[in-house]
Amino acid sequence: MARPGPIHREAGFSLVETLVVVAVVAMMTAVAVLSVTGRQSAIEREAERLLARFGEARETALVTGGIVGFTPEADGSGYLFLTYRDGSWRDMPDHPALAPRRLPDGIRLYSEAGRTRRSPDAALAPAAWFDPTGIEGPFAFLLQDSDRDLRLVRDGQGVLRIEEEVR
Repeated sequence: MARPGPIHREAGFSLVETLVVVAVVAMMTAVAVLSVTGRQSAIEREAERLLARFGEARETALVTGGIVGFTPEADGSGYLFLTYRDGSWRDMPDHPALAPRRLPDGIRLYSEAGRTRRSPDAALAPAAWFDPTGIEGPFAFLLQDSDRDLRLVRDGQGVLRIEEEVR
């Protein structure tokens, strides 16, 4: 009976070991990139949130077949999405994404239409709207904090974007 000879192992790394190292390096790189790029400021988060809510308003108008309006609060401390029912504009407190919102302290939102502010006594009326036919006019709103001004813009083609204004 022949005895098997000694088993010789090849030197090197297995595929699993290599993949583990690649995964660890990728995670460390992601952490480094996030720490270098920093986090969004409060005004940037609010601008992104409002842009997402504009998208939801557009979808709601298309799905329900009704016009969805938008207006900042008279003092700039928040905003309302509105729907036209029974002959008047009403806010949408029961809609999960379009309920009235108060902005964080120090952030204000104004209509860019001559940078005028809605009178607190004025009846609710939208400064902008989202039409169920998809026909939407341009608008701009100014989001401000103590350091920055951001404009939320919808152009004539319906494209939404955020622009930073120089003070």
